[in-house]
Amino acid sequence: MSGILDEGNVGTDDTPADVEEIDLTMPRVSPLPKEDVPRAQKGKRRADSSERSPFEELDTRIAAIKESIEWGEETLLDLYSQMAQVTADMGQVSTALRRAKLQLWSLKKW
Repeated sequence: MSGILDEGNVGTDDTPADVEEIDLTMPRVSPLPKEDVPRAQKGKRRADSSERSPFEELDTRIAAIKESIEWGEETLLDLYSQMAQVTADMGQVSTALRRAKLQLWSLKKW
């Protein structure tokens, strides 16, 4: 296996002899030059545009999240009521089993 990790290759054209430190305090990306900055749409041109503003997109996302929360709350309430019903049903089944066992026991005694 040869490559950067091989000590024999350090300083050759394939691997640098010393590594330049990266300054993490400086931003990596420089700001766009003025000619590359997109111009803001104004007035009627913006109103006619089919693109939505970031605020409209945010409002749409917020509405979708609220809808998801409402659905989750309704589903949770449904599950709780179903659990309560299952618990009640289990109680009835348990009572019926106890009665059946008592009847079986009394019939065996007889």
